[in-house]
Amino acid sequence: MRSQRGYHSYRGRRNVGKVALVVLLVLILVLAGAYLFLQDHIVYESDGSIHVDLPFFQREEPSADLAGEEDVPPVEILHGEEGGQASEPLIAQSLSAADLCDTAADALLTLEADCNGVVVEVKEDNGFFHYTTEHARQGATAEDAVGRSRLQDALAAAEAEGLRTIARMNCFHDSFFAYSNMAGAGICQSSGYIWYDNRSSYWIDPSKEAAQEYLYAVAEECVAMGFDELLLTEFTYPTEGNLSQIDYSEMTTTKEEALSAFLTGLRETVGDGTAISIELTEELILAGSDETAGLVLSELIPLVDHIYVAAEDEQAVLAAVEAAGAEQAEDLIVWERPDRYVSASAEE
Repeated sequence: MRSQRGYHSYRGRRNVGKVALVVLLVLILVLAGAYLFLQDHIVYESDGSIHVDLPFFQREEPSADLAGEEDVPPVEILHGEEGGQASEPLIAQSLSAADLCDTAADALLTLEADCNGVVVEVKEDNGFFHYTTEHARQGATAEDAVGRSRLQDALAAAEAEGLRTIARMNCFHDSFFAYSNMAGAGICQSSGYIWYDNRSSYWIDPSKEAAQEYLYAVAEECVAMGFDELLLTEFTYPTEGNLSQIDYSEMTTTKEEALSAFLTGLRETVGDGTAISIELTEELILAGSDETAGLVLSELIPLVDHIYVAAEDEQAVLAAVEAAGAEQAEDLIVWERPDRYVSASAEE
């Protein structure tokens, strides 16, 4: 009996040892897996500090409070053919889609007597739409959005008054579409999760097919409603935020090639009867290029009808555009106040 009790006691000690070994091995595996997982989320700051940026602590959905502040209208530089539009100097005033549609005739009467154009923001900073469309993701329709048929009627009234109509359309800074299709359209981190800038908002990648199809569809819709011109804003790859976290490893072209190809595809989509314009910064124009943004002025000029820029030094901007290859850089349109675009040649 003693030997039997002693035998059972001996087996118990062996079992305890096996359990401890299994627990130790599991801990080692967990620690190793955690180490490998964290490699893609360690952020090295410029001051030498280190922190871990985990995707499940990030914003999960873009919020409706991300609407950008009202932008100051820029200067416009005209060059080349005008996409079938009249060549008379542009004197345009900004109106919201809602104001334009609230008794369109009355809204047009508020324009100054010398105006021959109107600029309407249809898709703003971060992807908010100011008209109702099936292309808007959940939460991306502004509270003051108007119906397409109403906007179309208002644009027809503007056309009847001889006004040139310009749709101001934000391009690649679009949290809602980027979040809804990270892999197919978004600018992502190496983990595959959507990358976010220092405003905690997201961007779509001009080189990705889903992003192109989405924006081309919006452009087609604007043309179908009656707009004469598309003004593309934030036509750039992101230049602010923790850019080192962006994963461009799957890109098969350069940023410059991707942006040029996007404009080429847009022209094929909307045809030659619609003017295509882009908004650039004065700094970019004076520098001639920006590698981070993917912009090269001389490559963009042949692909667009107009370049808009808020310029403090108009003569320097003119000289830079002429040097980059613009044919009619003397046709400069400056903004006199936040809601008015005026061609320099119109003031002569």
